[in-house]
Amino acid sequence: VLREAYLRIGAGGLVGADGPRTGDIYVRSTDVPRTRESAQCLLLGLWPNLTQAIPIHTKLGGNRAEDMYPIPGSCARLADLSEGWKEDHRAEIEAADRLPGLAGAFREADARGRLGVYDNLHCRVAHGQQLPTGVTMRDFETLQRAVHREWYGCYGDSKEAARLGVGRLLGEVLDNMRGALGQPLRTVPQAPPEGPARLLLYSGHDSTLGPMLAAMQAPFPTWPQLGSCVTLELFQERQAGGPAGRPPAGAAAGAGG
Repeated sequence: VLREAYLRIGAGGLVGADGPRTGDIYVRSTDVPRTRESAQCLLLGLWPNLTQAIPIHTKLGGNRAEDMYPIPGSCARLADLSEGWKEDHRAEIEAADRLPGLAGAFREADARGRLGVYDNLHCRVAHGQQLPTGVTMRDFETLQRAVHREWYGCYGDSKEAARLGVGRLLGEVLDNMRGALGQPLRTVPQAPPEGPARLLLYSGHDSTLGPMLAAMQAPFPTWPQLGSCVTLELFQERQAGGPAGRPPAGAAAGAGG
């Protein structure tokens, strides 16, 4: 999909079809082996015969430095907003707890509670395996909605939570768009440091996509699926009577779930 959209041969392509030119691309990943590997595989898929090295940027320093997903434990105000929202929506979140088929599962769940149960059931569904005895697909879907709301609801309902949770990440993407338009930047330090890139690739998690989509008020009813991707594009209006053209710079921010 990305090759078709952005690597067209000739002047219409956003980035080079045979390999990125200087300033074409900026790649960033969370400092987790599987997301770094996903970024490497994506680059290999874009340019199978690529011989040049493309840096994959990460932020070192653990959770306190990471801004590609919310970390309430590193921000007291965000933790308060998150817990307050959950308390206000407790009945909605706990709807799945009362389902007879899931009662035993919650008693045996790991420290992640509902998310631990959901992860287990989701793996079974994804691999075509039967659900545990007594658990129906309706139970699974009810749990999916409850977990989705529990983890991401506050970022869609509270602008302050959205700013604290994913504001820095979205600010980085928007700043790249501002730079492409020649407008003043708002984030320091600038990313990418060498100036606006034509294509930005972010390799993240479901906990990257969920809060980001909620903050942008983009409707999505279920937990982000494995391999999910969000694309943000910057377009330039065609001048009256002029030829159609590609945008001067594009920011495609993809974060895999």
